Amino acid sequence: MPCAVSCPTSALQVPADGWAGIHLGRLALDPERCITFHGSACGVCARACPVGERALAMDAAGHPVLKPEGCVGCGLCVTACVTYPSSLALSLTEERV
Repeated sequence: MPCAVSCPTSALQVPADGWAGIHLGRLALDPERCITFHGSACGVCARACPVGERALAMDAAGHPVLKPEGCVGCGLCVTACVTYPSSLALSLTEERV
């Protein structure tokens, strides 16, 4: 995560095993809102994802593909989304890792 790497006080630390064990929330996509399902190219969400294709990728048709096993739940894709309200929603998870 860029915030942990950039933290000037070292209050945020990159976990020893990377981000694989971190899951702050669960991501959901609303295809009715997502412009890629209506013929427009985008990909802003995938480019904003600090984890990369392990969490959020674009398929051959240009649609976002969510990968819950790799998503840490940071929400950067939700705020980067160009639709309003966002085509992506993040719900907090009850699961503690």
